[in-house]
Amino acid sequence: NKDYYKASKIVDSVYRDRDSIYVLKGGINEQAIYWEENETLCKFKPDNMKQESGIVVDIKTTSSAEEALFSYSAKKYGYQLQAAMGKIAFEYTFRKKLDKFIFLAVETEKPYCTRIIFASDQCFDKGTEEFYKLLAIYQDCLDKNEWKTYDPMYLN
Repeated sequence: NKDYYKASKIVDSVYRDRDSIYVLKGGINEQAIYWEENETLCKFKPDNMKQESGIVVDIKTTSSAEEALFSYSAKKYGYQLQAAMGKIAFEYTFRKKLDKFIFLAVETEKPYCTRIIFASDQCFDKGTEEFYKLLAIYQDCLDKNEWKTYDPMYLN
């Protein structure tokens, strides 16, 4: 089966890469973190987390782990929001500073390269701004019991 073959190549590429193994080793996989933000229950589920060392890893499959192309995908798919939510959740829950939020980019095509990418302060800032904007929209919908999905007011 082609899909199984490709998936096994992707997994193999992570296990062959010393840096990928290092960032994942000793972490807890897919442990959900819940917290309350402005009376709203929130959830973040990191792919891998090392509470003691303050590291969260988010594994991302991508057509290219090359930095510029991955950066384009990150913007397109809103990875800054995930990084910010991870930071907020970690710091709220564990009452300690998040040391690193790592994107582990894994290519889905030959040569199945991997790349470690650290979320920047700018990434956190943009994501945090977006998170609180979306939270305010959600609260407004709850308060008014109106759920407008494509209203320009909510999209701008």
